[in-house]
Formats: sequence, C-alpha cells, structure tokens
Amino acid sequence: MRTPPNDKTSGLATTLLPARWVRGLGGVLLAVGLILPWLIIKARTQQVAQHLTTTSQETGPLRPEMVLLPASRDVSVAISATEVTQGQYRRVMGELPGGKCELPKQGENFPVSCVTRADAATFCNLLSDKEGLAPCYVTDRRGVWQTMPACEGYRLPTTLEWEYAAMAETHQRYAGTDDDAAVCEYANVRDDFAVYACHDGFTAVAPVKQYKPNAWFLYDMTGNVAEWTDNHTVRGGSWLSIIETTRLDTPMPTPPPSAPDLGFRIVRSPTASERRDLVQDSR
Repeated sequence: MRTPPNDKTSGLATTLLPARWVRGLGGVLLAVGLILPWLIIKARTQQVAQHLTTTSQETGPLRPEMVLLPASRDVSVAISATEVTQGQYRRVMGELPGGKCELPKQGENFPVSCVTRADAATFCNLLSDKEGLAPCYVTDRRGVWQTMPACEGYRLPTTLEWEYAAMAETHQRYAGTDDDAAVCEYANVRDDFAVYACHDGFTAVAPVKQYKPNAWFLYDMTGNVAEWTDNHTVRGGSWLSIIETTRLDTPMPTPPPSAPDLGFRIVRSPTASERRDLVQDSR
C-alpha cells in the first residue's frame, strides 16, 4: 500500500505495520484466489483505522480497500477508502452502467458513475456473494430495494456513517481541511465559478487517490463524484460542484436516478474478531 500524502494540518503521525493474514474470519470470507491482508495505520490519539483489501490475482481488486474506523457510540463500520472504481464495478457486475447517462471519463481507476441506487445495491449484493457474506439488500413486492437489518455483507453507508467517516472526529467543513483555500488539495471540485478557483489539471472526474485524504485516510469524501447513501440521499459534492456547496454539513438536492457525477462507496459492519483486533492493536 502506498503511504498517503502527508497532511501537516491533520496532526497525524502515521506508522505502517507489516501486512499479516486476517485471523478469526471463520473461513467464509475468502473466495478462491482472494487475499485479505491487514494494514494498520495509527493516529496520534492512539485510535486506529484498519485497512482490509480483497484482491483477485487473476482479475485485480474486486472492491476498494476497506478502512475499519474507530467506533463511536452510534457508528461501528468499515468503509471503503475510495469510491468504487470502473474496473472494480466491471469485475463484479460484468459491465459498466448503461443507458443514456455517459461516463465523463473511462478508465480502470476512475470512479464509476451513472449508477442508480439499485445498481449500487446490486453491486453490494454480488460482492457480498463473491466473499461468502449474506447480502444486505432484498426487493419488496413493488421491486423496491430494502436494506436487511444487521446484515453482514456490503451496503451503502447511512447518512450518519458517511458524515462520521468524512469528518473523522473533527468539525472541519470539508473532508480533510477547514480552510476554503486548501480544498483543492483534498477535493476534485469545479475549477471555475468559485471564490477559490481550482486549477488541478482535471476538468472533469479524476482517478481515485489523486488528492489528499482526510485524517482517516479516506479519499474524495469531498468532490470527484457525489455518493449515494443508504437513506436515498447524496453526499459529498462532485467535480461539478463549486467549493461553497460541498461543505460536509450542506445537504445536496434530491438526486436524479443517475448522473455522470454520481457514484458510491461501500461499507460493511465489522465482525467481532475484527473489532477485537482493532481494540488490541490500539493499546
């Protein structure tokens, strides 16, 4: 794993420990050819975000690296470090999103967009099945996707989980910074029509991990593509958003069914053994 860029404003001192095999997962998490090494990143506060990667040696990663966040009273979750990419989406779904919506850029490491919430839920269920996890989504009699309570598979984050991950236990207005003038270092937002215009070399969507992460090493929580949540809302803003409209406490308008700047990231609830390992490693 590549060490993220240093953020002098985050107050973060990082140490990467050697990767090791995951223990205590009951043997059901691994599909043939999948690898799940842990990487641990320690913060100055002694809280830990734990990284979990699934890779198919033949086809590449099926999903983004997962970051196990320090638990709060209301949130205990592992969230993907990046938005789901086009390469990952194609490997799980078999093809990229279709329809009249056109991807602004195509490439392995560009975030997938033009996805409906149903597309995102289908991706989560198929990925869960590939890793031997019970799926989180079912359809009711009307064909509406519903989230199963206490599911073990992958799903979209709730609004509360998304905000907790984006803010990383800070009160910053943007993911990674509270400085309007520094947002362009952390987020792919609109390059013009803003008080602080960005000139980052990307006029549209950018590949993942091109900007600085927040304090929990989550990338593009602000900007790049807006992200579906499990509450049928959209958060984070996109490459079409001006800086002033991407604050973490600013709700976005009701989203269309799909859009060229609308994608998603995934979460799942940690197992008891994963949470126990996190507590032990933070001591």
